[in-house]
Amino acid sequence: MRLPCLLSFGIGICLLASGCSDPVESARSRIVGRWEGRVEIDKKAVEAQIEKKAKSSGKAAIAKALADLMIGTLEKGRMVLVFRSNGTFSGTLSGLPGNDTELTGKWRIVDAQKDRVEVELESLGRTERATFLFDGEDKFRFVPTRKTDSSEQPKEDDSKKEEGDSKKEKTSSPLALPKGLSFQFTRVSS
Repeated sequence: MRLPCLLSFGIGICLLASGCSDPVESARSRIVGRWEGRVEIDKKAVEAQIEKKAKSSGKAAIAKALADLMIGTLEKGRMVLVFRSNGTFSGTLSGLPGNDTELTGKWRIVDAQKDRVEVELESLGRTERATFLFDGEDKFRFVPTRKTDSSEQPKEDDSKKEEGDSKKEKTSSPLALPKGLSFQFTRVSS
């Protein structure tokens, strides 16, 4: 009688210990480290965006050439990110026209589910959300999260200070990627 009771108790403790781990802490330990990334392009999505903008401005004839040029340029993009356990990160975006961009900022996990982690990144006066889609322990795809909630859009009757803030929010951020682009990261070190 005692053996089955002890066996059941032991199995229950094992199940409890494995099932109750904090997914945020698990994701945090997974993210901390040095990562190198390259741009991944959904060519059809990028071409469709360029064609749509070109048609609306009456320049549909140059859309294909522009798309090819843009895709060729973006494919050279590289990023190195270092996530620290204290909630800070630093990195470099290189390979694109212009100077390399140095990034520093803060990061935090918003949600974590197995291989999908929602992260908030604050840098250059902006806060961006991204989804990290893990493929094992040493690879993830960085996909920007699109804002669709109208409550996040500035209101027309905001004060002048808030209007200035909303203009500031519209500035470009290296962390905000256009639709059809993502970064594929590989762990370099823990």
